Amino acid sequence: MLSKLVSKCKFGAKYNFYGLERHGIRNQNIYYNLSVPQIYDIGILHLQPADKKTRPNSLSSTGAMVAYSGDRTGRSPKDKRIVVGGESAGDIWWGPVNFPVSQQTNANSESLAINYLNTVDRIYIVDGYAGWDP
Repeated sequence: MLSKLVSKCKFGAKYNFYGLERHGIRNQNIYYNLSVPQIYDIGILHLQPADKKTRPNSLSSTGAMVAYSGDRTGRSPKDKRIVVGGESAGDIWWGPVNFPVSQQTNANSESLAINYLNTVDRIYIVDGYAGWDP
């Protein structure tokens, strides 16, 4: 069944012309706007769960890809941080969802993220549009 739904394809073309270098991201294994068959191919045939207790990705009876996230499911609303500063600081609803951070803390987090992205095997980029109606 998988062979009918997923064309035999190679990983997406490797490009790095998105301007990521100007942000310090130098990873050259970037896969940009993969097709659905390519995503199925990678997700089902090539990715193994990091946690051995998590089931591998699979296809449902309707042909949808089923991905298991393990213990970490859902979103993390308490992980939202906003850099304090500027005129808009008084307009933010500070509290249990919007936590203030300093510019230095934000710079440290950005550095950690860039270092991580430079060490992963590959980066996936998807051009997505929220609320966009063609």
